Parts: sequence; structure tokens; C-alpha cells
Amino acid sequence: MIIFIHGNDSFRSWHKLQDIKKKFKEKVDTTGSNIVVMEGDDFDINILREQILSPALFSKERMVIIKNLLQQGLSKKNQEQIIELLDKADENVVVFWEFIVDTDQLKKIAKIPLYQKLSKEKFSQEFKSLSAIQLEKWIINQASQEGVKINQSVARNLISLAGNNLWHLYNELNKLILYKKDEEITSKDLELLVEARVSDNIWLFTDALAKNNKKQALKLFKNQLLAGSDPSELFAKMIWQFRVLILVKEVLEKNGYTSSEVAKELGLHPYVVQKSLPLVKNFSLPQLKRIYQLLLKTDIQMKTGEKNQELLLDLFILNI
Repeated sequence: MIIFIHGNDSFRSWHKLQDIKKKFKEKVDTTGSNIVVMEGDDFDINILREQILSPALFSKERMVIIKNLLQQGLSKKNQEQIIELLDKADENVVVFWEFIVDTDQLKKIAKIPLYQKLSKEKFSQEFKSLSAIQLEKWIINQASQEGVKINQSVARNLISLAGNNLWHLYNELNKLILYKKDEEITSKDLELLVEARVSDNIWLFTDALAKNNKKQALKLFKNQLLAGSDPSELFAKMIWQFRVLILVKEVLEKNGYTSSEVAKELGLHPYVVQKSLPLVKNFSLPQLKRIYQLLLKTDIQMKTGEKNQELLLDLFILNI
């Protein structure tokens, strides 16, 4: 069986992957000893061949999970070898998890043979970023599953405060659910519990990056960690902020709008646009997109525990 999970919504696609692993453990391999995870940036065709063709231990099936392989620039020969192996997978389950945000990168990847094969598989599922209305429904549904009510207006305010990153939204919503238990979440609860989506330190951090002052950027971020801030939440804020900077930069380059016009066009608070304008002048659009991609990659590594969080933070700043 071949499963292809992809899209620019890492939260929902990641949870889909966890559901698949959970079901495999429940039905096939309770110990998880026959689940193998391969990282795209450390991919070895020989290891994949061994995992697919060798018999599983103590069960009839093996699950092989391959993360972010397609964006590694695979040669045509490697793609042909992988496709040939997939045809021999038989009862083994091979899962490709691909997190692609950049539209230009996706267009390139969509042309390669391996992507075309995977996207046509019966169990291919794309997770696209939710629209504003979909986000509101998602918040209402998540709260409802926990026995807590939240109306559309309050859900909209939550997005306004926490941003549209599902990882961060999920954390903030969980705090509200635990606080309210079986009651209804109100706007006053948001004021009490939800941290504003962009703190002054995050703006200062981005300003330091814009001035190529990595020493100052690292100091600011580490001060946040020492103050007890959660690394994943910090990165969620950074992801939101750089997404905003990209949108503002694109609108300015295409239309040359004023600050108020940019805010209206993008549906952002004027304060956010006002803080963004001096920053976008110091970045090119390709630079912003590269930093955004690096943030997303580092954020996923933090959430999956692939490396020490402080090391990942250092690497992120040094690689900008």
C-alpha cells in the first residue's frame, strides 16, 4: 500500500500521519518495531530497498515512512528506482509525508515522475491551508469535541490574536478549553489567556535579522527561552510574522499601496502593517521566502524531537 500525505498545512497532515501510525500499531504491530522512518535529507535508496524487500519481524507487514523526500532534488534514476521498489511493496505500507509551502517549489516538484505517481495513488491526500472561514469552523469543531462552546465571533477574535498557524492556534485553544471546561469561551477569556500573536521581542528579533546582526538575534531569542517561553510557540509566532512580511512585500511590489491600503487589502490590523513596513524594506522577497521555509523546517524538527531545541535554534539563526 502506498500512502501520500502532502500539502502546506503541516498541522493536519502531521496528525494524519500520526493517525496512520496509530492504526498500524493497533491492527498489525503493537510494538512498533516494524515502523521505519527515513528523512529525505538523509535518504539512502539501499536502505529503502532493504526495508521494502526484507520480511518484517513478527508480523506480515512493515511500515516505511519517508519524510520530505521529493524536495531533495532527486535524479531521474533515483526516482525510477524508487518507483520500481514501490511496485514491489506488496503488503508493506510505504508512507510519503511531504510538507511543501513555496508555490514555485511545488510547481517544480509536481512535474517530476515520482510526484506524479504518488499523487495518483488511491491513498493520496493533500492538506491545504484553511481559509479564514474554514479556520473559524475548525476552532468551533475542536472546542465542541471537548464539550466546550465558542461562537463564530469569538473564534474570529482568537485568530486575530493568535494568528492562522494551526500549531499555535491549537495550543491557545487548548488553554481556553482547560480553563472553561464545560462552559462557553468568551472574548473576556481571550483577553485573559491568549497571548498577543506578535510581541515586541519578536519584532526586535526580525529587525536584528534584517540588519544581519545574528549575535543580537540569538540573544533576543535565547532571552525569550530563559524567560520561560515555549520554543514551538516562539517559532509559530515567527512563522506567522514572516508570512505577513511576505504578503506585505508582495502587495507593495505589485501595487505600491500605502500602509492603510495594505492593511485593507490583506485584512490585517494597521498596527501589524505599520510594524512590517520598515522591515520588508530590508529583505528581498526571495530572502523572506527562504527564511520562511527554514522556519517551517525548524519548527517541525522541534515538534518531532529530531534534535536538541537549543541546537536547532542556533542552526536556524546561523543558516539565515
